[in-house]
Amino acid sequence: MDMPVDYHVWGVMLEHYQIHMPKLTHILLSRMTVLSTTRNDLLHEFINKAIVSFLQQILIKFCN
Repeated sequence: MDMPVDYHVWGVMLEHYQIHMPKLTHILLSRMTVLSTTRNDLLHEFINKAIVSFLQQILIKFCN
């Protein structure tokens, strides 16, 4: 048996969901800000070492 849908209830639920849930663009912007400040705080020496290590691991996996 199908239950009747009260569209007012669904509208109120959607409205409250949109108010309380963070927007995707805000989440992405805050993550990008954190990543960029973290990247700026790291020394390039550490970044270069991490890249070399990562590339070595890839070469070991594909050459074996």
